[in-house]
Amino acid sequence: MTNLFFSMIPLIASLVSLVFAWNLWRQYRVHRRNSPLLWAVSMLLYAIAAFGEFYGLLFGMNVFMYKLYYISAVSLVAVMAAGQVYFMSTKWGHAFLAVTGVGFLAFVLHTTLSPVNVEALSAVGSVVGGEAMPAGLRKIYPPILSGIGGTVLLLGAFWSWWKSRRRSPLLIMVGSLVLMAAGRLAKMGYPEWLPLSELLGITIMYYANRGNYDIMGAGTQVKGAEKQS
Repeated sequence: MTNLFFSMIPLIASLVSLVFAWNLWRQYRVHRRNSPLLWAVSMLLYAIAAFGEFYGLLFGMNVFMYKLYYISAVSLVAVMAAGQVYFMSTKWGHAFLAVTGVGFLAFVLHTTLSPVNVEALSAVGSVVGGEAMPAGLRKIYPPILSGIGGTVLLLGAFWSWWKSRRRSPLLIMVGSLVLMAAGRLAKMGYPEWLPLSELLGITIMYYANRGNYDIMGAGTQVKGAEKQS
């Protein structure tokens, strides 16, 4: 298959993410909850990361686009996880967001100032992952932002499903697992699965949110949970 065909898949995923982000922003405007706001930000980051893949596959990567892609791809799960924590507890949501914010700012600063292996950007598939970034940076931030964030997201989604028995958090879990599996396959040497898996994962999440402001079961919080601002 040609790069043109492959590049259309992340482009579609980027457009779906933008629509998803807009719907979540509208939900925030109506309900004024922190959760849909953070999820809107995470979907915007997802759209940027997917567009970066589209750009890299079709035109080849440059340093600016690669760093923009890498920052968005690594950070989006942590932001999504912060939104999930807010569904369960405002107090813990504040704490998790504060820690995430510090990590995100450090990550952006470190990435901005770090050199990029320009030769790696010319290789086919270099858009996948952070192979062109310094090894030290890759060992610090992705395990914290994506690794811990992904664990919090999955556990929180399972908790929301267990408490509410709603379909939405269960679909969020499935979509998250699809995205995580795609990333793992890419690292194992099968990057061709990444664009299609990302499109599938974000489509499942979008379907989970369709018609719902409380995509993770926020409408059925446990007794005693703090009221969100």
